[in-house]
Amino acid sequence: MMLADITRYFTDPFGRRKRSQKSVDGAGFEAEDRKYPFTISSWDDYHSYRPMLPPSMFASWIKYHEAHGGKLDVAHDIGAGSGTGAAFLSQVFAHTYVSDPGEANIAIARARLQPADKFTFLQAPAEVQWPGPSSVDMAVVCNALHWTEAPVVMANLAATLRPGGTLACCMQAFRVNFPQSRRLDALWLAATEAVMSRLHAEGALSDAILAGIRNCYAGYEGVAVPAAHFRDVRRWHVNVRSGDPTPYRFTRAGEFAENPRRVGEGETEEYLEDPGWRRQVDVSWLRGFLRTTTLPLADDTWTLPPWAELERVIEDEFGGQVTAEWPVYMLLATRR
Repeated sequence: MMLADITRYFTDPFGRRKRSQKSVDGAGFEAEDRKYPFTISSWDDYHSYRPMLPPSMFASWIKYHEAHGGKLDVAHDIGAGSGTGAAFLSQVFAHTYVSDPGEANIAIARARLQPADKFTFLQAPAEVQWPGPSSVDMAVVCNALHWTEAPVVMANLAATLRPGGTLACCMQAFRVNFPQSRRLDALWLAATEAVMSRLHAEGALSDAILAGIRNCYAGYEGVAVPAAHFRDVRRWHVNVRSGDPTPYRFTRAGEFAENPRRVGEGETEEYLEDPGWRRQVDVSWLRGFLRTTTLPLADDTWTLPPWAELERVIEDEFGGQVTAEWPVYMLLATRR
């Protein structure tokens, strides 16, 4: 299935963003709270140097939701960041709850999301149950890389969802593929492996980042969906390379701890495509993308052999600009 063919309902709420003209030479941003690395004090770099959530993803989620009898009254964007997911949801839901552990995140979401009476905000992590029991028709989690208590989160989401409500999650991390060149695929992976190995050897990775690496390694395969609460579980592998057993990995195989596979019996795994997760990039943008990972990158990162060769190939063989594409893991389930 091609998710981009599903365009019902949604327009991009903030438009296709242009990249900032300034170079991201230092840290892209610093986390407000080290326990939650994407509690961001400034979102300008993030909005400039990150892949954008495509309308096709939200349209496919609504299609699943309505096929299971879900209503369009109340949604909840969990770990909402600056509110992009909530802005999509508000195009079809009468009211949207918005929660995030970061004070600055909630502040910018509150400023961006209008009209104000369509939203209710709370500064809290997903481990806090909110809003009340059986109050939400769709709960959405976009890129929750750092869940440390996934069973608690799943129990909270089940409690807040109404029967027939939908849980929808997506996860894309720092694996980037290049549809024009398998060599660039290999160079990007080699570069991120080298970066992560060096940071690991230096002891520069916080517990929260290590948890994020475990979660990213296999997408949401490491998250169990409790059969007592959910039915018709769909696990979508979007834009993954055929034959790649670890399509989301950006670290050396076996170097970091991995979550065990927790895909339940009877759950459906599907392989889909969505070019909505593509964008044209140059070397400067790719540097900016890595800078906005909250990883403590050294100034000599760009001199690492695989990174230097990646830049050379993009400049010399592709005229300085290539297409980047993100593999994305999606998880959908219906509340019993």
